[in-house]
Parts: sequence; structure tokens; C-alpha cells
Amino acid sequence: MSAATAHPILQLVRRMADDERFKDLSDAEVLQRFRDKQDQAAFHALLRRHGPMVLDVCRSIVGNEADAEDAFQATFLVLAHKSQSIRKSVSLASWLHGVAYRIARKAQVNRAKRRLHEARGVRGRPEACPTAEADDFSWREACTVLHEEVNALSERHRSPLVLCYLQGNTQDEAAALLGMSESNLKKRLERGRALLRARLVRRGLGASAGLLAAALPASALAINLPEPLLSKTASAASSVVAGKSTAAVIPASVAFLLKGALRAMFFSQMKSAAALVLLGLGLCAGVMGLLTRASSLLSAQAAQNKSSTLGDDVKAQALSVKEYVARAERSLAEIEDLDTQVTLLIRLAKIQARRGERAAATQAVAKAKLLCEKIKPDRRGNMLGWIAEAQTEMGDTTGAFDTAEFIARIPVPEAEDLKYRTYWFIARAQAQRGEFQAALMNADQTKGSGREWLQDGSWRDIAIAQSKAGKDDDALRTAARVQAAVTRAATWANLAKELHSRKHTAAKECLRHAGQALQDLAGHEYEKVAESHVLDARAALGEIEEALRIAKDSQNEPALMGIAVVQAQAGSVDKALETARLVKESTRDFAICQIANFASFEQAKRLVEESASDWAKASVWITSGQRSADKRDHKKAGQAFKQAAALCAQMTDPPGVVNARLGTVLELAEAMARAGLLEDAVAFAEAQREPVHRAAALLAMLAGKGKE
Repeated sequence: MSAATAHPILQLVRRMADDERFKDLSDAEVLQRFRDKQDQAAFHALLRRHGPMVLDVCRSIVGNEADAEDAFQATFLVLAHKSQSIRKSVSLASWLHGVAYRIARKAQVNRAKRRLHEARGVRGRPEACPTAEADDFSWREACTVLHEEVNALSERHRSPLVLCYLQGNTQDEAAALLGMSESNLKKRLERGRALLRARLVRRGLGASAGLLAAALPASALAINLPEPLLSKTASAASSVVAGKSTAAVIPASVAFLLKGALRAMFFSQMKSAAALVLLGLGLCAGVMGLLTRASSLLSAQAAQNKSSTLGDDVKAQALSVKEYVARAERSLAEIEDLDTQVTLLIRLAKIQARRGERAAATQAVAKAKLLCEKIKPDRRGNMLGWIAEAQTEMGDTTGAFDTAEFIARIPVPEAEDLKYRTYWFIARAQAQRGEFQAALMNADQTKGSGREWLQDGSWRDIAIAQSKAGKDDDALRTAARVQAAVTRAATWANLAKELHSRKHTAAKECLRHAGQALQDLAGHEYEKVAESHVLDARAALGEIEEALRIAKDSQNEPALMGIAVVQAQAGSVDKALETARLVKESTRDFAICQIANFASFEQAKRLVEESASDWAKASVWITSGQRSADKRDHKKAGQAFKQAAALCAQMTDPPGVVNARLGTVLELAEAMARAGLLEDAVAFAEAQREPVHRAAALLAMLAGKGKE
């Protein structure tokens, strides 16, 4: 390093610039940058952000500057060691407080032993116990008790207290850091304060509680962190992440504290693992107990507001949509896969938009877009396309087009294709909102780009949406614009089914157009795809036997699946099951899940027996539960949901089916909420041990809950 670079003023200027870089980033983002890039400036940002509180804890407990700095350094080195495994990075202040308290207590014990040893070695020397330290001992003792009791609180009550009372954040700032509303934070803060005061009163510090609460954040904010301490700690942390030896960069006293803290964490994790093994052995009994309670609620739905299967804490919050969202967001923050995080954030945004919570939905979309920047370019376009569709559904068409233009700048060869595909998504979402003229204009964005197949897809979706809205003449005109034969066949076939369901005379004419498009595809690689649409439509229009004969002869499995569903819809579940048996086992499960929409409870039992996979069996039971709940047969609905949850608990994704369990969790949580079993849906969500399943279940429950 040159002398110029090492100059203290230049170092200060550079550090100020680094602080500006990280000012608007969350703890999780700064920690990830340090973890992934070994960026010392990122660790400096965390030190400056949380260092005053940590050093204040250490000083309050230890009472000696040198030992307090050792404890400070050991605390942040534990953070460096554990950076890969910390999941609740949004609560980093609370986590650091706990680590600092335990290490400072260890340093306090070590100091007491050392002083006792020194006192024995220098007998009769009055300076062995300095007067100044004795004078402030009662204050330090009170601070130690305070930090001990704060550390003993649950995470939900500890985090707000640490952020507001030990770090001096405002309630707005603390709520933003924890990803919750200010009202929720205020409730937790008040509850945490009451719990802490009760604990302090039991320890004989009731009269001092207010004084401590007022003095501690002020003392933490007033702390100036020594620059040499910051530099040494950041340098040692970088060595930890890089896997280098720290023997040369940290003193023996710090190494001793660090080793003790890591060992204590290891044994704590071992105890947790042992508890999980015991929990696993009793999992079946636990799940059955949960489901028994759910069944009892179903059979007594009229009294469900007077009794709860969840316990007082969850019941008290069961009416708070914001609390559900906060829980889901906390689980989202624990999910490691960014694609999944983005997908669930998009789902959250759509739910919030449907509930009229526009600002919250916009915030969820903003988070999703921010995460997209960290996703690899080859997958980023797909995610941003779905975000643009969500923005359109929310009514933010301008934002959607901005997203489309952003997609075009992704450094991948197919970026332009992805941009035009996003125009298709936007047009489809507009059509679903009933904004047909705007949708048609946006579909024309693709004109002349050489990607007319995307334009055909847009016209198909708009035509079907127009027909569903009763604008049949407009739908026929839009369908006539489709050029590609395979898309033309699908468009006319779907229009034929929609019009036939409303006894429209044009249904037969649409079927004829679909047949002509199929003839144009003779010998084409997509002929069977088009044929499946046409045969499905023919079956829906009453030509079941003829469609079935053709599908059997050509061994067209998608067509056979569609015909089976039509048979079930017509009331012939037995015939539908016979048709489903003609397809491969791996495909049959999809047909059975569709047939379940038209099956009785007794027929559902048979469909479950025919299913080859747990996800299909669970889906059948969920559908049966929904149908039973619609008929107010709560006993059968309870039995069905109970069976589905038991299958969900043991499920793994089978080969060839992506996220089968995740889909089942979503389906079941939403079905229970739609059936009015809100508290059972919450209980099911909280029972999910994996963050992705817990977040998904909470979001699905919100979707099923609807507006108050």
C-alpha cells in the first residue's frame, strides 16, 4: 500500500464514500455482498451500523475498555463465521445483541477470575480492586440484568426493543428494517416493553427500568468507534470468509472468546438437531393431532369464532391481514432460491392488489424487481416478464412497459424476444381486466418484428377473454386475425367450447374453423397439439364417441385427457376414469385431478385409489373438500382436508413433476381459507417447516380469505 493510499484523511474520505454506497441497502444485502465478494467495505458498513450498540453492550457488562473491545471484536468475528448460515438477516441487530451479551458475560467472568488471581498474587495491595470500578458496579450490574432479560425475550418482542431502545431507531425506521407495518411494530414494542418491565420488577429493578431505557440508546448513539478497532475487525473478518488463518490478526484473548462462542453455538445446534429427531419420531402423531383439531372445527363451523385450534397468540392475530403478510414476508426472507422468492413476491403483489392495497402491492413488486437484479441474466427475463404481467393486473401499465424495456437491455441474445413476449403478457393481463382496446393496441407492438407468432398468442388470449366477457362478436373478429395454423386451431376450438357453454349458435361455426386449421397442419410437427384442441372441443359440443375414437386411433394423450374431463362434466365419472386409464400413468394423474372437479365424495375415494402419486391423491382430496364445503357438508370436507394434509406432510417431488409439494401446500391452504377455516389454514401454514412452504401457505391462505 502506498503512503498516499494509507493517509488517514484519504482513508476517511474513501470510507465515507463506501458508507454512501451501502446507506440504502438492508442488512441482508450488505451481509450478502460481504459474504459473496469478501468486500471489506461492506463489513465496515455493518460495523458502523451496529457497532455502537454492540460496543455499548460490551462496555456495560464488562466495565473494562480492553476487555470490552475484545468482546466487540469476537462478536463480529462470530458474524463473519456464521454469515453463510444466518437466515434472519433483517433481525441482525437482535442477533448481534444476543451474541454480544453472551460473549461479554464470558469476558466478564474471565476478567473476574483474572482479577482474583492478581489479587492473590499481590496480597495486601489496596489497588487490586479499583475504586472507580467499584463505584459503577451497581450501574453495570443493572445494565447486565437488563441485557440478560432483553436476550431472554422471544425474537418477535426482542427485535423491536433492540432497534428502538438500544439502537435509537425511530418506530418508522425499525418497522422498515423488520419489514412490517408501523402499527404492528408499535403493538410488539408495547408488548415487549410490558414483558421486559415485568421481568425487571421480578429482578428488583422496577424503579430503574425507565432510567435504563432512556440512558442506554443515548449512550450507544454517543459512541465513537475507534478506527483501529474497526480496521482490525474488518481485516480479521475478511480472513475468516476467505478461509485464511486468523492467528496473526487477532490477539489470543479475542481468539479465546471467539472459540468459546462458536463452541456454544455448535452444542446449541446439536441440541436443536436432537430435538428435531424426536420431533420427527412423533411427526405422525403431531400431524394427526393437528388434523383432528381441524376436523372438529369443520364439523362445528358455526362455532368456529368461539373456539380455536391455534392458541391465544395466533387467535388474537387471526383477524389481522397485515400480520399474515408480515409472517409471509419473514418466511420469504429465509428462502435461499431467488427465483422462488421473486415468484412468491409476485403472488403477494397480486393478492394485495386484489384486496385494494395498491401501495403494498407496489412495494412487493419493487422488492421482486430488486431481487431480479441478482438473478442470472439467462433467467432474469422470464421473471421480469411475470412482474410486468403483475404490474398490468394491478393497473400499472406504464410500469409494465418500463419493465419490458428493461428486459430488452439484459445482456443475453434472446433479450429482444423476451421483450416482445412481455408485450404479449401485458396484452393478456389487460384483456383479463376488460381493457380490450388497449390490449389489442399492445398486441400490435409485435407487428413487423418477425415475431408474429407472439402476436397470434396475444390475439388468441384476447379473443377468449372477450368471449368470456360476453363480447362474442368482438371475440370472433379478433380470432379471425390469428394467422399461424396451430394457434388458429386452439383459438377457434376454445371459442367453440366457450360459446357452446352459453348456447351460442356460432359454436358450430367456430368448431368448423378449428377443423380447417387442423387440416392445414397435416404432417406438421404440431399436428397432434392442434388435434387435441379440436377433439376436446368436439367432445364438449356433444361428439364424445367420435372424438374418443379418433383420439384412441392416433394415441393422442392430451386429447384423451380433455375428453375424460368432458365425460366427467357430463356426469359420467366412471367413463371418464376408463378414458383416463388409456394414457400413461405419469399423465393419468393430471387427468384424474381434473375429473375430481365433477366427482362425489365416494367417487373421489376411487379416484385416489387410481392415482399413482401423493400429489395427485392430495389434489383429489382438496377438490373433494372444496365441493363438500360448498354443499355445507362439513364432516366430509373435514375428512378430505385431513387426508390431503397427511399426504402433504409426507410428500416429496416425484421425477418429472416440479414443485409438486409446493403446489399442494398452496392449493390446500387456499381451499381451507375459502371454506371459512381461516385459523386452520394459518395453523397448517405455521406447521410447514420449510420457509418456502410456510410463505406459500400464508399467501395462499390470504388469497382464499378474500376481502373482509
